[in-house]
Amino acid sequence: MNIDRFRGVCMHAVQYFGKTSRKQLAQEECAELIQALSKDMRGKKHNVEEEIADVLIMIEQLTHIYDNYKIEKYREEKIDRLNKLME
Repeated sequence: MNIDRFRGVCMHAVQYFGKTSRKQLAQEECAELIQALSKDMRGKKHNVEEEIADVLIMIEQLTHIYDNYKIEKYREEKIDRLNKLME
């Protein structure tokens, strides 16, 4: 997938549908991922991969709403912490 196209479509979605709409849809998509993971863990038919894709798309849209500097700062801190846990 072309990353520039991906980001552009996500940015346009925020502009087109509005921030509130994207936040609500992100909540719904996260809930659907939780449900799919629960089914998988119980050994039932699931669509985890599809729901991961939906959540990743929504996360990209959220990065066009919230402060990317803060997001990157927290992501770096948390990945460092995760790495230290595995040392």
